[in-house]
Amino acid sequence: MTIEELRQAVVQEGNDFYFDYKEIHAGVEFTAEDGIFYFSAWYGDKVKDYGPVEFDDVVSDKFYDGKSVAELLIEGAIDIDFA
Repeated sequence: MTIEELRQAVVQEGNDFYFDYKEIHAGVEFTAEDGIFYFSAWYGDKVKDYGPVEFDDVVSDKFYDGKSVAELLIEGAIDIDFA
């Protein structure tokens, strides 16, 4: 999956997404209110709320043990699942 495919699934189709990294469950939930995007991310027991922000801000944040979702996708280190 590419970042563009993930962006479409999340922003245009309204999907949350989940993955495991280093055997730790992680995910991002998406909410839109009046065209403003909010996200909640977690990695194990760590939680981070974003908002209002753009999708790129969330997937470029190195929240996942020093890596971002974008980096992990490029490296092939994660497989994305949708709710």
